[in-house]
Amino acid sequence: MGKRSSQIPPNIKKFYRPIFEVECPSAPPVTCDEVGQVEVNETDGCCQKTKCMCNVTLCPATEHTCKVGYELEFTMGVCCPIYKCRSKDVCVFNDTEYKTQASVPKDKCKQCYCSPEVDSETHLHIIECSPTVCDPRCQLGFQYQSMPGQCCGNCVQTSCVIVLSDKSTYAIEPNETFNDPVNKCVKYECAKTGDLYISTGAKTVCPDYHAEDCILVRVPKYKPCIVTKTSSYVLSDGCQSMKPVEMTSCGGSCETYSMYSSQAKNIQRQCSCCQEIDTNMKEVEMICPNGTNYRHSYINIEKCGCLQAECAIKEAIPTPAVAKTHQGPQ
Repeated sequence: MGKRSSQIPPNIKKFYRPIFEVECPSAPPVTCDEVGQVEVNETDGCCQKTKCMCNVTLCPATEHTCKVGYELEFTMGVCCPIYKCRSKDVCVFNDTEYKTQASVPKDKCKQCYCSPEVDSETHLHIIECSPTVCDPRCQLGFQYQSMPGQCCGNCVQTSCVIVLSDKSTYAIEPNETFNDPVNKCVKYECAKTGDLYISTGAKTVCPDYHAEDCILVRVPKYKPCIVTKTSSYVLSDGCQSMKPVEMTSCGGSCETYSMYSSQAKNIQRQCSCCQEIDTNMKEVEMICPNGTNYRHSYINIEKCGCLQAECAIKEAIPTPAVAKTHQGPQ
């Protein structure tokens, strides 16, 4: 068969018309500017059109971090989640978060706290500070002194503090003594050793009186040098022993004389005194006015004896010489 002619015969071409003709509407321009959007062309019937499609592979990575004081939150966008750092209800100092009304160590010479006020730029709470008020008041025996590198000074001990039997307190400077106004037989002393101030109390104990030991006009008879024991409280640094303890002392007569020696052609003197020759240490439980207690050591005399001592020589007052007159023969 021969090829069919695709041409319309002229005698019928004048009667030929298309059944219909499609006109595509003009579409507005498409802008795909959301994160993850891409432009896609597609055919709709006989017309072409452009639209936005989501491509999740174009979404940014999901690993997000926020600075101290902020927390991460996200909302879902057109195609991808949108991450945002939102401020917390805190203050931030030195990369540390502080809740409102909490103390903030911003300045050692100021008292700072996290206030309810919010900064308009950072949206974090504002740290407010006020100067630190130093207390210069010190207890008895202490003085307020400034300390280098510190905002406030400290109370530094400058004297010993003693508590008397009537609960009154006194301060004693180092190397000074203080007599108890209530008990005249008690005397306190203060000594400084390094940075420590130590007070000690000494109680004068009178020996028992025995009439048989005395002769006329109450002159003591000879008594041997022996250990004398009494019972009394130990006082130290304002504290007192919890109970009386046995206290020892040496007392008695020792050989002492002064006489002229014809051989030496001078006064010979012999002096000795009753002293301790054997001692040991004992301990006693002490209690202090603040309720604390500790162990205190003191010296106990075991044996006494007469020990050689240096005789003090008192200068004699010279007797004025009497001039002699010589009378010649009458």
